Amino acid sequence: MLIKYEQDGQAYAMATGRVYGMKFRETTNGKPMCAFSIAYDHCKDDFGDREKNKYINCISFAYLAEYIKSLDDGKHKVTVMACGKLQINEYKGNTREEILCDFIIGQPIADATVKRVEEQRKKEESDFDDINF
Repeated sequence: MLIKYEQDGQAYAMATGRVYGMKFRETTNGKPMCAFSIAYDHCKDDFGDREKNKYINCISFAYLAEYIKSLDDGKHKVTVMACGKLQINEYKGNTREEILCDFIIGQPIADATVKRVEEQRKKEESDFDDINF
């Protein structure tokens, strides 16, 4: 989902979806920076036979860059909600929109939760097995 709105002459956007193409680096000042895209929707391609994602580019700095990097475990596509100012950039003749993030929240990965619950259940079962009759 992508929502764009304007307030006091400034454009803002909120996007939810899966994170793709995460690139983490430091600025020339040594500040952490993370650039990524959010796949927020899908549509049919020009021929109408294949689905393709719609993306919005995002950029975050400092603690938000560290946070988004910490969500990526390399196994799962992380689902996030990002909000911030909407910027329009020109690059090699192409105009593209980008969210300068001031808020990001990640969806908890279900596998980690399921694993923790299974470990707790195994522990409880092993504790029960220790009882002597």
